[in-house]
Order: sequence, then structure tokens, then C-alpha cells
Amino acid sequence: MDFKVIAMDFDGTLLTSDKKVTEKTRRVLKHYQDNNHIIVGVTARNLTSASNVLDINIFDYIVLNNGAFVLNVKTKEITSYGVLSKDDIDRIEHVFEGTSAKCEYCSLNKYYMINADDPRGYIENISSTDEIDEEIVRMNIYVGNVEQQEHYKKVITENIDTVNAVSMRDTDNKNSRLWLTVNNKETSKLNTLTKLCEELSISLNEVIFFGDGENDLLLLENVGMGVAMGNAIDIVRKKSKAIALSNDEDGIYNYLIKEEFNCSTCMDMQYDLLDKMFFDKREETKDYILCTSETMDDTFWNMAYLKDKATDETIAELENKLTKMNRTPCLYIGRDDKFFNENKELILSKNYEILDTDVFMILDEYKDVDININVKVVETEKEYNDFMKVLASAYNDSVENADENVYADAVTKCYYDAVKMSINSGKTYHIIGYDNDTPVSVATVNISNGVGGINNVGTAQGHWNKGYSKQVLTYLINLFKEKGGKELTLCTEYHSKNQAYYEKLGFKEIYVMEQYVLKGE
Repeated sequence: MDFKVIAMDFDGTLLTSDKKVTEKTRRVLKHYQDNNHIIVGVTARNLTSASNVLDINIFDYIVLNNGAFVLNVKTKEITSYGVLSKDDIDRIEHVFEGTSAKCEYCSLNKYYMINADDPRGYIENISSTDEIDEEIVRMNIYVGNVEQQEHYKKVITENIDTVNAVSMRDTDNKNSRLWLTVNNKETSKLNTLTKLCEELSISLNEVIFFGDGENDLLLLENVGMGVAMGNAIDIVRKKSKAIALSNDEDGIYNYLIKEEFNCSTCMDMQYDLLDKMFFDKREETKDYILCTSETMDDTFWNMAYLKDKATDETIAELENKLTKMNRTPCLYIGRDDKFFNENKELILSKNYEILDTDVFMILDEYKDVDININVKVVETEKEYNDFMKVLASAYNDSVENADENVYADAVTKCYYDAVKMSINSGKTYHIIGYDNDTPVSVATVNISNGVGGINNVGTAQGHWNKGYSKQVLTYLINLFKEKGGKELTLCTEYHSKNQAYYEKLGFKEIYVMEQYVLKGE
């Protein structure tokens, strides 16, 4: 991902309606953090409130109180970016004098309210603001309806030019509170995140931000990628560059996974996982990624992904490279790519035809099944031969030389050798399941930098529909987790029985690619 900073609001965005950060969202943020991205929380909450609702260590920095403070999570250093003056507070109080509105006063660590009857339980009750002996950086004023909210916002905006007033409401459907949040005129989420980025020598164009409310709007409009949550208020959804799923549907996780495992990264991941086993060479330009194999002559192992808008020259260059290797020119394009339609039209005009449509899937939630067969990692020559017999049978191939070199027509000799070479590699794990002494089901997982790729999933003929494959996959997934794996992916045929099968197991679609091959003369 091109963005250096991943920033997000808390309530209605990062937090679910139950005020939780899901494990999937926590995991994807950690993944990006481990890969040199800066994670920034941007919230109206103060430090105590933020710390009470989540583990702040998932962030590098937190912008607090709508921009009044920045916390460096690692060093614990806090920088102040603006307070409400005594005059500001007096003038705001005067606006609401004699009304039923409730004023809340916010500092770095505390919330205060005069004659508090707030059910949240963490408000410090005071009889006068004279009892507050620390700087107030923000006020919340709770009102009864939208008309009051808009009226008082207008009054404050037109009469107090030293503050900003923003209309707020909960977007997670847990309650219907309405309020105004008021900060110093120079204090906002946008202004403070801008200053933080300047200190980090990062442009706002290198920031992706997730938000849902009116106080997120300026940030969403001014960063490189502003993403509204599916539950965001209407104006936020209309003015954002993209819309994610809601905060209760793991919106941040799903958006970042889609961003992370786009077509380029899926190609890179496949190459990294299978490098030196099947692939031999990877070449990348601004226009394409070309992966080739000296030993495997199939189009799956010798193909180019078009990253950008293709030209006649680009396609001719790729055709030349592949034909020199005695390979049939094969091109991939991603359906979510910006130039998908233009590239498809150009490819078809060059005498190509569609060969296949593949879907990349990622494990979302997998429920283990009981394992009642003997499942193990392939280590011995016998287990290896059993593995290849099952694989050949699963793909309806005839087994040749069963007592010696076991491989079938589609499971070619080079594939046979590559699988054998990968045994005990510490990167590739071939799994086999036995019903008593009979080998019945297999699968393979390749693991690199916490990312796993599943292939070779199959069950021998005569043993289908007995749940063997699910048991082998359960063993594989648990092994993947034991090895420190984070994100587990696979590639299969799009809208096939296989995709439906994997969806039932808890995998979900993240990317679809179309494969085109040059027609024979």
C-alpha cells in the first residue's frame, strides 16, 4: 500500500457498537505496523477515556480531544495544540444559560459536569467551573433534538469567533444522543494530524483515514484517501473518496485487506511463496509484473499482470519475452483495476481469448472440525509418494510408474520434482491424511513473512464427501497459526464449486483476476 499513515476515528469507526476492537482489525493494523506503516488514532475522547476502551498500544500516535493533544504512544510524550480560554468557556455557557442543555468540560484526563446526572459513571460532578484546576480543551453540550443542535451551532459560530462548533451524534445505533463539541478555533483533527505529519516528514497525500462523523469531515476531504464507514452520516458518505463496510462489519479490516491483497500484491505474494519451487524469475516495470519458470511450461507459471493502462508496445514487449522462452503469451488483469475495461478491450483486439477467471480468497473465520483420521506433515519418501498418488487421483489423472516415480499427466515431472524439493524446506508444508493406512486427502501451505498460500487441496477418488478434506484443512490451518502465520490465502476458480466450498469453510473473496491467452495460429 502506498500510504505511509493509517489513521482512524474511534467511536463509530474503529470501535464496534459494543465499544470493542475486533481481533481481525487488531491483526490487520499490527500487520501494517510491522511493515513500517504508522498507525494513528484520531478521536474526540480524552486519554483516560481512550485508554479505558481499548489497548492504546495498537497505535504509534493518538490525536486526542478532537486535536487538542497528541500522544506519542511509545515515549508517552504529550503535545498540546490548543485550549479553551476562560472567556471562551464563559461565552459558551452564556449561550446555554437557562436552557435544558448539559455542558461537559473535557481536559486531558477528566470529564466534568455541573450537577452531573450522566449515566456513564465517569463524569466528575462539580458545582462550578471554578473547581476545575486544569486546562479545559473541549466542551460537549448535549441537546434534545436536531433543531436545537443546529440552532446553537449557528449561534456559537456567528457570535464566538475563537472556537469551532461541530454537530455530533452516535452513528452506531446504540443510542440517540445529540451534542455539539466545541474546541479552540485552531484546534481540529485535521490541523493536528497535519502538524504531526509535518513533524514526521509525511504528506497528507500519504495518509489514509477512516471516519464516520462531522468532526471527521475535513480530514476525509483532505487526506490522500478518505474512507467513510458504511454507518457514517450522509454528508460524510457523500464527500468521502471511498466507503467501507460499517464499524460492526469489520469495515477497517475489510478495506485494508482489500487494499493489501490487490492484484499486484497477490502476484507478489504468489511469487514469494513459490519462488525457487516453481517460479524462477520475476520482472517488474511501471506497466507490468512478469513471472516465469524455466521448468514449468504451463501458463499459470508464466504470465504477466498488467498494472497500468496497457499499450500496443507493452503487449508486444511481453509477447516477445514469453515467446523467446517458448511460452504461450498469457496476460492477467484484475477486475477491480482502474483500467480493467480498457485493457480487456485491447487484449481481445490482439487475438487473445479468456482462459480462466481466478479468485483470491482470504481466511475470515474458520471453525475447526474434529480430526478422526491420521493427519501429518509429509516428511518421508513413502508419505511423499502417497501424497502424489492422492493428488493425481483427485485431479482425475492416471498414476504412472506407481512403484517408482509417481506422477500423472497433469501433475508433470517438473511439478513432481518441485514438490519433492520443497519437503522439509521450513517454508512449505505438504499435509496428508490417512484413513487407517489408506492415503485419502492432501493439501499444501506455503508460508512467507506471516502470509500463507494454500494449494494442492484434494481428496482421492472413492473417498469424496466423507469430510476428509475439512480435517486436513483444519490441521493445516492450526499448523499455519503455530508457525506464526497471520493471513491465510488461496486461489481457486471464480464462481466454481470450489469457491462455494471454501466460502462455507470461512474464506471470503478479496480479488478476481481474468487470465487471457494468445490464440493458436
